[in-house]
This record gives sequence, structure tokens and C-alpha cells, in this order.
Amino acid sequence: MEESLTLSKNLPPLKSMQYETLREIGIKHIQELSSKLWTDYNTHDPGITMLEVMSYVITDLGFRVNYDIKDILTQQIGDPRAIQNFYTACEILPNCPVTKTDFRKLMMDVEVVDETEDDCKYAGVKNAWITKSPDAEHKIYVNNSKSELSLEEVPYVETQDWYYVKGLHDILLEFDSCDAYGDLNSNTIDE
Repeated sequence: MEESLTLSKNLPPLKSMQYETLREIGIKHIQELSSKLWTDYNTHDPGITMLEVMSYVITDLGFRVNYDIKDILTQQIGDPRAIQNFYTACEILPNCPVTKTDFRKLMMDVEVVDETEDDCKYAGVKNAWITKSPDAEHKIYVNNSKSELSLEEVPYVETQDWYYVKGLHDILLEFDSCDAYGDLNSNTIDE
């Protein structure tokens, strides 16, 4: 038997959840502050439109603030009714990451799913550290006569320029433990 859903006709318990009340309070304040200059309080007025948007935002915040904390923090994975409260780095940073912290968040937003068993096992990146690399791993050799770059020294050239690539970073990742494979940080996989 399906549960019937109805909308309550009762007003929400707090003023911060009541759109009409917030709109009326806002209009009263506007009338008190600018009654000599502002005479049109209809919905087509841009100032009233901004007031209505603010009333809606406060109403939305009023409802969100009154969620029970256990409902906010504990969600069932895959539940279509779950509230999306915490966004991933991909959703918050839709453009290219630009700082070390942005890259760190992007690396930590990796989730590995093992679906080989009946129930899914989740593991991912627990922490990430990014440090500036003191030197590159390889020298880059310059062949001026051919205008080429190479990782190997060019034979038969007496004076040869070489450079290290600058701006490289070292990355250290700490993984979560995985139910299927054990501790992923130990460099061994339990089978």
C-alpha cells in the first residue's frame, strides 16, 4: 500500500520559513524608510523583485538550518531521497585547479569501487601531499644546430646546453583501506 503524501496547510513553525511573512516585513521596512521617494510596491518593481528573491533565500536557509544533523551527515549511498549537502571538488572547482590546495582536493576526490562481490566496497584517496620538486628527474639537452630537445646527450657536440625543467611537483598519496584488497599503503595486495 502506497503512503499518501499531502501538503500541510499549517504555517511553518519559524518566521524564517514563512515566505509571505518575510515579504510583508520587508515591504513594511521599505515603506518606513522610503515612503516619500518610493510609492510603487507592486511585483513589477525591481526593488520588490529583489526583496522577493531575498525572502525566498532566507526561507530556503530557514528550512536547511532546521534539518536534523544526523540526517545531514549520514546518508545512504545510492538513496535517491538523500540530501546533497557536501559537494565534491569537481563540482566546486569546475574549471582548472590553480593552487596546490585545489590539486590536493582534486586528488582526494577519487573513489575506487570494487563491484566484484555482491555488495560494493569503497576505497579511495585518504590524504594527499604536494611538494615542489627540487630538481627534475632528467636533464633536457638542447641541440642548437637542429633546434631540438632531447633527454640524451647529443654526441659530437663540444659545448652543449642542458636544463632542468622547472615547476615540477612531487605527490605523495595515502590510500584508504579496502575491504577487498586490504591496506593499499603497504604496497602489497592481499588475495
